[in-house]
Amino acid sequence: PAFADLARRRYSEKQVDTMLPSLLALLPLLAASFVVDRPDQGYRGEAGNCTRLFVDSIPFANDVEPHGLDLDVQPRGNSTGSMLTIRAVYYEPRPVGLEASLQNDLYTSSYQNLHERDLYIMRNILKANAVRLGPWDPHQDHSSFLKACRRHGLFVIPTFDLNYFMDQDAQRIPFGVRQAEVWEGFQKFMRGAFKDAGHHEDIIAMWTVNFGLNLNETTEVGPRSTDIPSNKRDEYFELVRIIRQAQWEQECGSAHGSNCPDDRLKRPLGLPLRLESMLRLDNLGWYIGFSETVWGTWPSDPHTTGVNSTVFNRLRPQGAFDAWIVEASPPTT
Repeated sequence: PAFADLARRRYSEKQVDTMLPSLLALLPLLAASFVVDRPDQGYRGEAGNCTRLFVDSIPFANDVEPHGLDLDVQPRGNSTGSMLTIRAVYYEPRPVGLEASLQNDLYTSSYQNLHERDLYIMRNILKANAVRLGPWDPHQDHSSFLKACRRHGLFVIPTFDLNYFMDQDAQRIPFGVRQAEVWEGFQKFMRGAFKDAGHHEDIIAMWTVNFGLNLNETTEVGPRSTDIPSNKRDEYFELVRIIRQAQWEQECGSAHGSNCPDDRLKRPLGLPLRLESMLRLDNLGWYIGFSETVWGTWPSDPHTTGVNSTVFNRLRPQGAFDAWIVEASPPTT
Protein backbone atom coordinates (compact mmCIF):
# COMPACT_ATOMS: atom_id res chain seq x y z
CA PRO A 1 0.00 0.00 0.00
CA ALA A 2 2.81 2.46 0.77
CA PHE A 3 4.46 1.76 -2.58
CA ALA A 4 1.14 2.17 -4.39
CA ASP A 5 0.55 5.48 -2.62
CA LEU A 6 4.01 6.66 -3.64
CA ALA A 7 3.28 5.71 -7.26
CA ARG A 8 0.00 7.62 -7.19
CA ARG A 9 1.70 10.72 -5.83
CA ARG A 10 4.67 10.61 -8.14
CA TYR A 11 2.82 10.05 -11.39
CA SER A 12 -0.25 12.18 -10.55
CA GLU A 13 -2.58 9.27 -11.36
CA LYS A 14 -6.22 9.43 -10.32
CA GLN A 15 -8.12 6.30 -9.35
CA VAL A 16 -11.30 6.08 -11.41
CA ASP A 17 -14.11 3.57 -11.58
CA THR A 18 -17.10 3.11 -13.84
CA MET A 19 -20.82 3.06 -13.19
CA LEU A 20 -22.98 1.66 -15.94
CA PRO A 21 -26.54 2.98 -16.15
CA SER A 22 -29.25 0.73 -17.52
CA LEU A 23 -28.82 2.13 -21.05
CA LEU A 24 -26.63 -0.86 -22.03
CA ALA A 25 -27.52 -4.47 -22.70
CA LEU A 26 -24.76 -6.06 -24.81
CA LEU A 27 -21.42 -4.57 -25.82
CA PRO A 28 -19.50 -6.81 -28.25
CA LEU A 29 -15.85 -5.69 -28.34
CA LEU A 30 -14.67 -7.87 -31.24
CA ALA A 31 -12.66 -10.57 -29.40
CA ALA A 32 -14.00 -9.51 -26.02
CA SER A 33 -17.75 -9.81 -25.47
CA PHE A 34 -19.09 -7.72 -22.61
CA VAL A 35 -22.53 -8.34 -21.16
CA VAL A 36 -24.22 -5.91 -18.80
CA ASP A 37 -26.55 -7.63 -16.34
CA ARG A 38 -29.18 -4.97 -15.58
CA PRO A 39 -31.37 -4.78 -12.45
CA ASP A 40 -34.85 -6.18 -12.74
CA GLN A 41 -38.10 -4.38 -11.95
CA GLY A 42 -37.85 -5.31 -8.29
CA TYR A 43 -34.62 -3.33 -7.77
CA ARG A 44 -34.67 -1.44 -4.46
CA GLY A 45 -31.04 -0.64 -3.89
CA GLU A 46 -30.01 -4.15 -2.84
CA ALA A 47 -26.34 -4.84 -3.59
CA GLY A 48 -27.10 -8.22 -5.18
CA ASN A 49 -29.46 -6.63 -7.68
CA CYS A 50 -27.28 -3.82 -9.05
CA THR A 51 -25.97 -3.51 -12.60
CA ARG A 52 -22.94 -5.74 -13.17
CA LEU A 53 -20.50 -6.22 -16.05
CA PHE A 54 -19.51 -9.66 -17.38
CA VAL A 55 -16.95 -10.73 -19.98
CA ASP A 56 -17.00 -14.12 -21.71
CA SER A 57 -13.66 -13.84 -23.53
CA ILE A 58 -10.43 -11.98 -22.83
CA PRO A 59 -8.64 -10.02 -25.59
CA PHE A 60 -5.13 -10.67 -24.23
CA ALA A 61 -2.61 -13.49 -24.56
CA ASN A 62 -3.55 -16.82 -22.97
CA ASP A 63 -1.12 -16.33 -20.09
CA VAL A 64 -2.39 -12.81 -19.26
CA GLU A 65 -5.59 -12.49 -17.24
CA PRO A 66 -6.85 -9.08 -16.14
CA HIS A 67 -7.45 -8.29 -12.50
CA GLY A 68 -11.01 -7.87 -11.30
CA LEU A 69 -12.47 -11.12 -12.68
CA ASP A 70 -14.83 -13.08 -10.41
CA LEU A 71 -15.33 -16.58 -11.83
CA ASP A 72 -17.87 -17.52 -9.14
CA VAL A 73 -20.50 -14.92 -10.13
CA GLN A 74 -22.62 -15.61 -13.21
CA PRO A 75 -25.03 -13.29 -15.00
CA ARG A 76 -28.73 -13.87 -14.70
CA GLY A 77 -30.61 -15.32 -17.66
CA ASN A 78 -28.97 -17.29 -20.46
CA SER A 79 -25.76 -15.28 -20.73
CA THR A 80 -22.39 -16.65 -19.64
CA GLY A 81 -19.18 -15.03 -18.48
CA SER A 82 -17.17 -13.91 -15.49
CA MET A 83 -17.97 -10.72 -13.60
CA LEU A 84 -15.45 -7.95 -14.30
CA THR A 85 -15.02 -4.98 -12.02
CA ILE A 86 -13.34 -2.18 -13.95
CA ARG A 87 -10.34 -0.88 -11.99
CA ALA A 88 -8.80 1.94 -13.98
CA VAL A 89 -5.92 4.32 -13.36
CA TYR A 90 -5.93 7.76 -14.95
CA TYR A 91 -2.51 7.85 -16.56
CA GLU A 92 -0.59 10.83 -17.87
CA PRO A 93 3.14 10.11 -18.07
CA ARG A 94 5.15 12.75 -16.21
CA PRO A 95 8.82 12.70 -17.25
CA VAL A 96 10.92 15.30 -15.46
CA GLY A 97 10.46 18.73 -17.01
CA LEU A 98 7.57 17.78 -19.31
CA GLU A 99 3.81 18.01 -19.01
CA ALA A 100 1.34 16.09 -21.15
CA SER A 101 -0.62 18.09 -23.74
CA LEU A 102 -1.81 17.79 -27.32
CA GLN A 103 1.34 19.67 -28.33
CA ASN A 104 3.52 17.41 -26.16
CA ASP A 105 2.19 13.89 -26.67
CA LEU A 106 3.74 11.56 -24.08
CA TYR A 107 2.07 8.35 -25.33
CA THR A 108 4.45 7.90 -28.30
CA SER A 109 7.29 5.40 -28.64
CA SER A 110 9.79 8.05 -27.49
CA TYR A 111 8.63 7.33 -23.93
CA GLN A 112 8.19 3.54 -24.19
CA ASN A 113 10.64 2.82 -21.36
CA LEU A 114 8.60 5.08 -19.09
CA HIS A 115 5.40 3.34 -20.22
CA GLU A 116 6.78 -0.13 -19.49
CA ARG A 117 7.79 0.89 -15.98
CA ASP A 118 4.49 2.58 -15.18
CA LEU A 119 2.22 -0.06 -16.72
CA TYR A 120 4.03 -2.71 -14.69
CA ILE A 121 3.29 -0.74 -11.51
CA MET A 122 -0.38 -0.31 -12.47
CA ARG A 123 -0.95 -4.00 -13.11
CA ASN A 124 1.23 -5.58 -10.43
CA ILE A 125 1.14 -3.01 -7.61
CA LEU A 126 -2.14 -1.13 -8.09
CA LYS A 127 -3.90 -4.26 -9.49
CA ALA A 128 -5.54 -2.21 -12.26
CA ASN A 129 -7.11 -3.72 -15.37
CA ALA A 130 -7.54 -0.55 -17.46
CA VAL A 131 -5.87 2.80 -18.08
CA ARG A 132 -7.80 5.95 -18.79
CA LEU A 133 -5.67 8.28 -20.87
CA GLY A 134 -5.40 12.02 -21.14
CA PRO A 135 -6.09 13.59 -24.55
CA TRP A 136 -3.44 12.74 -27.14
CA ASP A 137 -2.53 14.04 -30.58
CA PRO A 138 -4.54 12.00 -33.12
CA HIS A 139 -1.82 12.62 -35.71
CA GLN A 140 0.86 10.84 -33.64
CA ASP A 141 1.55 7.09 -33.57
CA HIS A 142 0.53 5.40 -30.30
CA SER A 143 0.74 1.79 -31.47
CA SER A 144 3.71 0.92 -29.24
CA PHE A 145 1.84 2.16 -26.15
CA LEU A 146 -1.27 0.10 -26.99
CA LYS A 147 0.88 -2.99 -27.57
CA ALA A 148 2.44 -2.47 -24.15
CA CYS A 149 -1.04 -2.29 -22.59
CA ARG A 150 -1.94 -5.62 -24.21
CA ARG A 151 1.19 -7.25 -22.85
CA HIS A 152 0.30 -6.06 -19.36
CA GLY A 153 -3.38 -7.10 -19.57
CA LEU A 154 -4.74 -3.55 -19.47
CA PHE A 155 -7.73 -2.24 -21.40
CA VAL A 156 -7.48 1.33 -22.73
CA ILE A 157 -9.95 4.20 -22.37
CA PRO A 158 -8.93 7.01 -24.78
CA THR A 159 -10.06 10.54 -23.92
CA PHE A 160 -11.32 13.23 -26.29
CA ASP A 161 -10.39 16.84 -25.47
CA LEU A 162 -13.89 18.25 -24.94
CA ASN A 163 -12.50 20.82 -22.49
CA TYR A 164 -11.05 22.68 -25.48
CA PHE A 165 -14.59 23.36 -26.72
CA MET A 166 -16.01 24.27 -23.30
CA ASP A 167 -13.46 26.61 -21.71
CA GLN A 168 -13.77 30.40 -21.51
CA ASP A 169 -11.81 31.02 -24.71
CA ALA A 170 -14.12 28.70 -26.63
CA GLN A 171 -17.16 30.68 -25.51
CA ARG A 172 -16.12 33.44 -27.91
CA ILE A 173 -16.58 31.07 -30.86
CA PRO A 174 -20.15 30.69 -32.21
CA PHE A 175 -21.69 27.49 -30.89
CA GLY A 176 -22.54 26.28 -34.39
CA VAL A 177 -18.85 26.40 -35.30
CA ARG A 178 -17.94 24.43 -32.19
CA GLN A 179 -20.59 21.83 -33.00
CA ALA A 180 -19.10 21.27 -36.44
CA GLU A 181 -15.57 21.06 -35.04
CA VAL A 182 -16.60 18.50 -32.40
CA TRP A 183 -18.35 16.42 -35.10
CA GLU A 184 -15.19 16.32 -37.21
CA GLY A 185 -12.76 16.22 -34.29
CA PHE A 186 -14.26 13.22 -32.51
CA GLN A 187 -14.29 11.19 -35.70
CA LYS A 188 -10.64 12.06 -36.34
CA PHE A 189 -9.90 11.08 -32.73
CA MET A 190 -11.57 7.67 -33.20
CA ARG A 191 -9.92 7.01 -36.56
CA GLY A 192 -6.53 7.71 -35.00
CA ALA A 193 -7.20 5.29 -32.13
CA PHE A 194 -8.33 2.55 -34.52
CA LYS A 195 -5.23 3.07 -36.66
CA ASP A 196 -2.96 2.87 -33.60
CA ALA A 197 -4.67 -0.33 -32.42
CA GLY A 198 -4.27 -2.01 -35.81
CA HIS A 199 -5.83 -5.48 -35.73
CA HIS A 200 -6.36 -5.27 -31.97
CA GLU A 201 -9.22 -2.79 -31.64
CA ASP A 202 -10.52 -4.90 -28.77
CA ILE A 203 -7.93 -3.26 -26.50
CA ILE A 204 -10.14 -0.13 -26.56
CA ALA A 205 -12.75 -0.71 -23.85
CA MET A 206 -14.68 2.55 -24.08
CA TRP A 207 -14.51 6.23 -25.06
CA THR A 208 -14.65 9.23 -22.77
CA VAL A 209 -14.09 12.99 -22.59
CA ASN A 210 -12.05 15.19 -20.26
CA PHE A 211 -14.78 17.63 -19.26
CA GLY A 212 -17.57 17.16 -16.75
CA LEU A 213 -19.97 19.64 -15.20
CA ASN A 214 -19.70 20.67 -11.55
CA LEU A 215 -22.33 18.74 -9.60
CA ASN A 216 -22.97 21.51 -7.07
CA GLU A 217 -23.59 24.12 -9.79
CA THR A 218 -25.70 21.91 -12.06
CA THR A 219 -28.02 20.53 -9.36
CA GLU A 220 -27.85 23.38 -6.87
CA VAL A 221 -31.63 23.46 -6.32
CA GLY A 222 -32.22 19.71 -6.30
CA PRO A 223 -35.44 18.58 -8.00
CA ARG A 224 -36.00 22.06 -9.51
CA SER A 225 -32.64 22.02 -11.30
CA THR A 226 -34.23 21.19 -14.66
CA ASP A 227 -36.20 24.46 -14.50
CA ILE A 228 -33.10 26.64 -14.06
CA PRO A 229 -31.68 27.94 -17.39
CA SER A 230 -28.03 27.02 -17.95
CA ASN A 231 -26.23 27.70 -21.21
CA LYS A 232 -23.19 25.75 -20.08
CA ARG A 233 -25.24 22.65 -19.23
CA ASP A 234 -27.22 22.84 -22.47
CA GLU A 235 -24.10 23.29 -24.61
CA TYR A 236 -22.32 20.44 -22.82
CA PHE A 237 -25.03 17.86 -23.41
CA GLU A 238 -25.59 19.08 -26.96
CA LEU A 239 -21.91 18.45 -27.71
CA VAL A 240 -22.19 15.05 -26.02
CA ARG A 241 -25.08 14.22 -28.36
CA ILE A 242 -22.97 15.20 -31.36
CA ILE A 243 -20.12 13.02 -30.06
CA ARG A 244 -22.60 10.15 -29.76
CA GLN A 245 -23.65 10.48 -33.40
CA ALA A 246 -20.01 10.77 -34.49
CA GLN A 247 -19.29 7.59 -32.52
CA TRP A 248 -22.06 5.74 -34.37
CA GLU A 249 -20.76 6.96 -37.72
CA GLN A 250 -17.25 5.63 -37.01
CA GLU A 251 -18.21 2.37 -35.28
CA CYS A 252 -21.38 1.38 -37.08
CA GLY A 253 -21.88 3.59 -40.13
CA SER A 254 -20.33 3.54 -43.55
CA ALA A 255 -17.01 4.77 -42.16
CA HIS A 256 -16.43 1.42 -40.41
CA GLY A 257 -18.21 -1.04 -42.66
CA SER A 258 -21.74 -0.78 -41.24
CA ASN A 259 -21.10 -3.81 -39.04
CA CYS A 260 -23.09 -3.16 -35.85
CA PRO A 261 -25.81 -5.80 -35.44
CA ASP A 262 -29.12 -4.23 -34.41
CA ASP A 263 -27.44 -0.80 -34.55
CA ARG A 264 -25.89 -1.45 -31.14
CA LEU A 265 -22.72 0.56 -30.52
CA LYS A 266 -19.61 -1.53 -29.94
CA ARG A 267 -18.20 0.42 -27.01
CA PRO A 268 -19.74 2.51 -24.25
CA LEU A 269 -19.30 6.26 -24.11
CA GLY A 270 -18.50 7.36 -20.57
CA LEU A 271 -18.90 10.82 -19.03
CA PRO A 272 -16.88 12.08 -16.04
CA LEU A 273 -18.70 12.24 -12.71
CA ARG A 274 -16.71 14.70 -10.61
CA LEU A 275 -17.20 13.77 -6.99
CA GLU A 276 -14.94 16.59 -5.74
CA SER A 277 -17.48 19.13 -7.10
CA MET A 278 -20.25 17.77 -4.86
CA LEU A 279 -21.26 19.87 -1.85
CA ARG A 280 -24.17 17.69 -0.74
CA LEU A 281 -24.88 14.02 -1.31
CA ASP A 282 -28.11 14.80 -3.16
CA ASN A 283 -26.08 16.74 -5.78
CA LEU A 284 -24.88 13.35 -6.99
CA GLY A 285 -28.30 11.70 -7.12
CA TRP A 286 -30.07 14.54 -8.94
CA TYR A 287 -27.21 14.94 -11.43
CA ILE A 288 -27.19 11.23 -12.34
CA GLY A 289 -30.97 11.09 -12.57
CA PHE A 290 -31.47 14.21 -14.70
CA SER A 291 -28.48 13.42 -16.94
CA GLU A 292 -29.79 9.95 -17.79
CA THR A 293 -33.43 10.89 -18.26
CA VAL A 294 -33.60 14.59 -19.25
CA TRP A 295 -30.33 16.23 -20.31
CA GLY A 296 -28.37 13.32 -21.77
CA THR A 297 -31.02 11.78 -23.99
CA TRP A 298 -30.70 11.11 -27.70
CA PRO A 299 -31.31 14.26 -29.81
CA SER A 300 -34.76 14.89 -31.18
CA ASP A 301 -33.42 15.98 -34.58
CA PRO A 302 -30.63 14.28 -36.52
CA HIS A 303 -27.37 16.09 -37.02
CA THR A 304 -26.04 16.11 -40.59
CA THR A 305 -24.57 12.62 -40.28
CA GLY A 306 -26.07 10.77 -43.20
CA VAL A 307 -28.10 8.63 -40.78
CA ASN A 308 -31.55 8.00 -42.21
CA SER A 309 -34.60 8.59 -40.05
CA THR A 310 -35.28 4.86 -39.56
CA VAL A 311 -31.83 4.17 -38.09
CA PHE A 312 -31.92 7.46 -36.17
CA ASN A 313 -35.13 6.48 -34.39
CA ARG A 314 -33.75 3.01 -33.57
CA LEU A 315 -30.75 4.62 -31.92
CA ARG A 316 -32.72 7.02 -29.74
CA PRO A 317 -33.43 4.52 -26.91
CA GLN A 318 -29.67 4.15 -26.35
CA GLY A 319 -29.39 7.73 -25.12
CA ALA A 320 -26.46 10.08 -25.58
CA PHE A 321 -24.04 8.13 -23.35
CA ASP A 322 -23.71 4.78 -21.58
CA ALA A 323 -21.51 4.97 -18.51
CA TRP A 324 -20.26 7.15 -15.69
CA ILE A 325 -16.55 7.38 -14.97
CA VAL A 326 -16.41 8.38 -11.34
CA GLU A 327 -13.48 10.66 -10.55
CA ALA A 328 -12.16 11.22 -7.06
CA SER A 329 -8.96 13.26 -6.87
CA PRO A 330 -6.56 11.85 -4.26
CA PRO A 331 -5.42 14.27 -1.53
CA THR A 332 -1.93 14.43 -3.05
CA THR A 333 -3.02 16.28 -6.21
